[in-house]
Amino acid sequence: MQQYYIKRPGLGSIIELVIYTDSSKTKVENFNKKFWKMVYSFERQFSRFIPNSELSRFNRNAGLKFYPSREFRDILKKAKYYSILSKGLYNPFILPAVQKVGYLHSKVKGFENDVVDDYRNRSVLTIDKLEIDDDWVRIPYGGAIDLGGIGKGYLADKIAKMLSKEFEGFWVSFGGDMVVKAQSEEIKIAIANGVDQTKTIGFFHPKLNSVDNIASSGPNQRKGRKLLKTWHHLIDPRTLKPAKTNVQLVSISSASCTNSDILASIMVIDMKIGLALIDDFKVNSVVIQYIDKDSLKYKYLGENLEFSKLIKKSNIIKIENEKAK
Repeated sequence: MQQYYIKRPGLGSIIELVIYTDSSKTKVENFNKKFWKMVYSFERQFSRFIPNSELSRFNRNAGLKFYPSREFRDILKKAKYYSILSKGLYNPFILPAVQKVGYLHSKVKGFENDVVDDYRNRSVLTIDKLEIDDDWVRIPYGGAIDLGGIGKGYLADKIAKMLSKEFEGFWVSFGGDMVVKAQSEEIKIAIANGVDQTKTIGFFHPKLNSVDNIASSGPNQRKGRKLLKTWHHLIDPRTLKPAKTNVQLVSISSASCTNSDILASIMVIDMKIGLALIDDFKVNSVVIQYIDKDSLKYKYLGENLEFSKLIKKSNIIKIENEKAK
């Protein structure tokens, strides 16, 4: 079986595509062209950093009926569903607060000074203010949404379905989000150290011949300084400020990459609420890295996990009966 590896920048990170197949090189090359076209089209359509994207035009038309593409409507429906499911801890209306703390411009090198729409004076609304009809959508004047918390997971799920129909095995990484269909027990997914992400604390072992959907989130992935204060991009909708959290990194495998992406961020904001949502989000495995009494500890659920032998066993705590707390 041949392995094909392609790596390019996109969606604010480095995207990696690996395909394992006995199919012809021509078939792989044709899919590769289709893959990157989908990625860049999705970015142009839904990035808040692109002034003419569909998302940007939607926000600028707040208060008016907007006639969306089928895909935009679908993403908005999913965003509303997850916001309700999480009791508001995931909220696409969080954009004004994200910009206000300092995450106004793109973090991609070369694009930091590009002109962007500034919604810092708009309000963070509740999800019931998002109207979705059969052919139009609308948000109130004075609100603005961001799809950063759902977009990569949504795209990863869509691409995983395509790859599953075409090839025997694959993995795709969108930075913190990954979909994997393993054809060998030798394939394993490294779990970064939450404090020093150049190091590894263990591995997910994907199930053979099925798709694993893995996402990670932590306060150290998007951060900066404003007025001598350090900020990170994970805003607590209850306070409209960067979440005060002892969680350093959450890595989740679940029924979909969208599930994993959203719940990982929720767990960083509020670990207890995140744990209570494990069943609702159809979690297979989770590793939560958090600081407790100045030491890094680990909560975990799942049988397909491997921890480094360098980690003290006393710092590894299995999640049992915590979902109902």
